[in-house]
Amino acid sequence: MSGKRHVGVLMGGPSREYDISLKSGGMILNHIDRSKYDVTPVVVRRDGSWSIYCSDCRVPDTDIRAWLECTPGIVLPDALERIANSGISVFVNVMHGAFGEDGTVQAILDALGISYTGSGVLASSLAMDKIAYGYVLKGAGIRMAQSVVVPSLPESVQKLGDEIGVRIGYPCVLKTPSSGSSIGVQLCPDRQSFDLIFEDLFTYDGKLLIEKYIPGREFTCAVLGNAYSQDVTVLNPIEIVTQNAFFDFDAKYSDGKAQEITDPDIPDSLRSEIMKIGVAVHNLIGCDGISRTDMIADASGIVYVLETNTLPGMTAQSLVPRAACAAGYTLPGFIDTLIGFALNKKNADSCVSKL
Repeated sequence: MSGKRHVGVLMGGPSREYDISLKSGGMILNHIDRSKYDVTPVVVRRDGSWSIYCSDCRVPDTDIRAWLECTPGIVLPDALERIANSGISVFVNVMHGAFGEDGTVQAILDALGISYTGSGVLASSLAMDKIAYGYVLKGAGIRMAQSVVVPSLPESVQKLGDEIGVRIGYPCVLKTPSSGSSIGVQLCPDRQSFDLIFEDLFTYDGKLLIEKYIPGREFTCAVLGNAYSQDVTVLNPIEIVTQNAFFDFDAKYSDGKAQEITDPDIPDSLRSEIMKIGVAVHNLIGCDGISRTDMIADASGIVYVLETNTLPGMTAQSLVPRAACAAGYTLPGFIDTLIGFALNKKNADSCVSKL
């Protein structure tokens, strides 16, 4: 026994964000403090099978795609048995999208009694469902764009397009309710474009959220800490300036398509408002460890919430690690902080269970 805490790094998943998740996992594996932790990468493959790294691979665990080639996938029950007997006491979860970010894997780890970074089942599932999330935030008085929910395929897409023009107007934004990384989000510039965009995006989830487009300056605000606790810290907002119509998937992951300003030139009152909203949303939906809330300020400085990510990207170039580094964290120190939040939450839950 090394005496170190055994940490698993969970990544991959069956969603469209598989490749992004592997990049996030690579950042964790490259920067986690190996003097404090024994580390075991775990990848959920696209087909749903699980691969658990072992030293027999003869390649470094940081070379994820190489060791996946020599590590067969195993079915979920066998994977859970191996994990339960592995000595892993906490997972750094960077499995973005469905299964990893929607409360599913959180429920699995809860059943195993293993701690994990990020939010629990309720906050994860709520933030992942943009429709339910909007109902909760608007009900609490947090400003969001005017929207229309399309819960099922309408009898006439053409008629719906006409109604959208009357109810919220064009341009508008069409969103699939349960995708991340701006996957399944498109700006609809006019009525003529609506039918094709709707038919394309509706196939993702079988329902859609349509929001009024709000032009303005886009910001994101990260919050660290467990909801309702004294250790919640809000990081300085980052302003996102993109060549595209909005901060879509192309802008996020293509070189030169977006500028992310870690110390934006904005009035103190706007900065304070963004940070206040970030903390309010973090606590409202019960986020643990980390959240990142995206917002837009219109020309008059009114701030609207767009969405909250409970498991934001963790590549070295991603928004939250950049905000943390701008606040004085090192990447190893930042990862250590997230692990600490996960363990503190587990300890708090244990105390409650004894009451």
